[in-house]
Amino acid sequence: MEKLTLAEATTKDIEIFRDGYRPVAKRGSILFFVLSDMAGVNTMYQYSLSSYLDVFSFSLRKAMPNVILSRRLRNIIDMLTKNVYDYGCTGIFERHKLLYSFQMDIKLEQSEGNVSQMELDFFIKGNVSLEKSARACPASWIPGPLALNKRSRDIGRNCSMLSGRDPGQRTFGNN
Repeated sequence: MEKLTLAEATTKDIEIFRDGYRPVAKRGSILFFVLSDMAGVNTMYQYSLSSYLDVFSFSLRKAMPNVILSRRLRNIIDMLTKNVYDYGCTGIFERHKLLYSFQMDIKLEQSEGNVSQMELDFFIKGNVSLEKSARACPASWIPGPLALNKRSRDIGRNCSMLSGRDPGQRTFGNN
């Protein structure tokens, strides 16, 4: 009888410790799917789960040990993120590395609840309706369409001044 109660207590302790590592599993899952989504950019970017598990295991071994669980988890998550990023960057073209970084960052921010899908859609697509939209800009730091038009005119004017061209001069058609 004593062994059964000891076994039950041990099982509960193991479950508590195992649940403590869920943030690492969540991060690992997100990073794997970011890596596998890169196949949509170029079919050459295909990664197997077994090779990813090797990177995951390597990260667990190389993370700095710590007796405090929260610090240990932070060490593992940081090491895993760095190793997966490095692993992904070794197999993709230079021109796709920024996209890979952006995708990784957005997915991690969405998992933390810092970026909503609506904000991401607005950032990528803007306000695509032809009519005045009832949907407002989801973030105060994104300028409205009038500010963007003014800003693009200002950028065009500055580029013209730098190139020595008259800003009113047409660059196509009848020069």
